[in-house]
Amino acid sequence: MSPSKVTDQRAKYRIGVDVGGTNTDAVLISLDPVSILASHKAPTTADITTGVTNAVRAVIDSYGAHPSSIACVIIGTTHFLNAVIQRSAALQPVSVVRLCGGPEQGFGRDLPPFVDFPLI
Repeated sequence: MSPSKVTDQRAKYRIGVDVGGTNTDAVLISLDPVSILASHKAPTTADITTGVTNAVRAVIDSYGAHPSSIACVIIGTTHFLNAVIQRSAALQPVSVVRLCGGPEQGFGRDLPPFVDFPLI
């Protein structure tokens, strides 16, 4: 979705996804009025991308929302923190992708990656 679509009247929903060690949860949210329109919970998959994709599709399909009506998808996960704390070889490929958009959107343009991240 292009940045201009975010302000489009059709882009009125947000999706929140939480990828935990046990479950992946997703919600479809309306901001006007503020309400949760659909939710989904499933066991976290070994392939995180598949689990997130399935969760996003599930809430969109459950409510019957058109993909163009989604303004943004927000993903939270403990996997990066676990990779740092556990120093596990299995979690080494885990990385953080900064999805802030370019400077023209103004999201976090003045904050370097890992600002205020505690070093251990």
